[in-house]
Amino acid sequence: MKREYHLYENKVFINDGYVTFNIIELDRSVGKITVNINNTGHHTIDIFELKDLDGCTYFEYGRPIPEKIYLEDFKEIK
Repeated sequence: MKREYHLYENKVFINDGYVTFNIIELDRSVGKITVNINNTGHHTIDIFELKDLDGCTYFEYGRPIPEKIYLEDFKEIK
Protein backbone atom coordinates (compact mmCIF):
# COMPACT_ATOMS: atom_id res chain seq x y z
CA MET A 1 0.00 0.00 0.00
CA LYS A 2 1.38 3.38 -1.05
CA ARG A 3 1.36 6.16 1.56
CA GLU A 4 0.29 9.61 0.50
CA TYR A 5 1.54 12.73 2.20
CA HIS A 6 -0.18 16.05 1.86
CA LEU A 7 1.60 19.31 2.37
CA TYR A 8 -0.01 22.62 3.22
CA GLU A 9 1.71 25.64 1.71
CA ASN A 10 1.33 29.41 1.74
CA LYS A 11 3.38 31.90 -0.29
CA VAL A 12 3.45 35.44 1.05
CA PHE A 13 5.10 38.49 -0.53
CA ILE A 14 7.15 40.10 2.23
CA ASN A 15 9.45 43.09 1.63
CA ASP A 16 11.02 42.31 -1.75
CA GLY A 17 10.23 38.63 -2.38
CA TYR A 18 8.06 35.62 -1.69
CA VAL A 19 8.44 33.58 1.47
CA THR A 20 6.99 30.05 1.38
CA PHE A 21 5.62 28.44 4.53
CA ASN A 22 4.92 24.70 4.83
CA ILE A 23 3.10 23.33 7.87
CA ILE A 24 5.05 20.58 9.63
CA GLU A 25 2.89 20.34 12.74
CA LEU A 26 -0.18 22.15 13.98
CA ASP A 27 -1.17 21.74 17.63
CA ARG A 28 -4.20 23.86 18.42
CA SER A 29 -4.47 22.40 21.94
CA VAL A 30 -1.22 24.14 22.98
CA GLY A 31 -1.57 27.00 20.47
CA LYS A 32 1.61 26.29 18.46
CA ILE A 33 2.48 25.74 14.81
CA THR A 34 5.75 24.38 13.40
CA VAL A 35 6.57 25.50 9.86
CA ASN A 36 9.34 25.15 7.32
CA ILE A 37 10.21 28.60 5.99
CA ASN A 38 11.77 28.99 2.54
CA ASN A 39 13.08 32.54 2.22
CA THR A 40 15.05 33.06 -1.02
CA GLY A 41 16.25 29.46 -1.02
CA HIS A 42 17.21 29.34 2.66
CA HIS A 43 15.19 26.84 4.69
CA THR A 44 14.59 27.14 8.41
CA ILE A 45 12.15 25.45 10.76
CA ASP A 46 10.52 27.51 13.47
CA ILE A 47 7.70 27.28 16.01
CA PHE A 48 5.21 30.12 16.37
CA GLU A 49 2.44 30.95 18.81
CA LEU A 50 -1.04 30.87 17.26
CA LYS A 51 -3.16 33.98 17.67
CA ASP A 52 -6.78 34.79 16.89
CA LEU A 53 -8.33 37.84 15.24
CA ASP A 54 -12.12 37.87 14.78
CA GLY A 55 -12.21 34.06 14.58
CA CYS A 56 -9.27 33.80 12.14
CA THR A 57 -6.18 31.95 13.34
CA TYR A 58 -2.75 33.27 12.40
CA PHE A 59 0.88 33.51 13.45
CA GLU A 60 3.27 36.43 13.08
CA TYR A 61 6.47 36.33 11.01
CA GLY A 62 9.11 38.94 10.28
CA ARG A 63 10.67 42.06 11.72
CA PRO A 64 10.49 44.95 12.45
CA ILE A 65 6.76 44.86 11.63
CA PRO A 66 5.55 41.24 11.64
CA GLU A 67 3.20 39.95 8.95
CA LYS A 68 0.09 38.04 9.96
CA ILE A 69 0.16 34.61 8.28
CA TYR A 70 -3.40 33.24 8.31
CA LEU A 71 -3.99 29.48 8.48
CA GLU A 72 -6.94 29.63 6.09
CA ASP A 73 -4.59 30.94 3.36
CA PHE A 74 -2.65 27.65 3.33
CA LYS A 75 -3.48 25.39 0.37
CA GLU A 76 -3.11 21.64 0.17
CA ILE A 77 -0.31 20.46 -2.15
CA LYS A 78 -0.49 16.82 -3.28
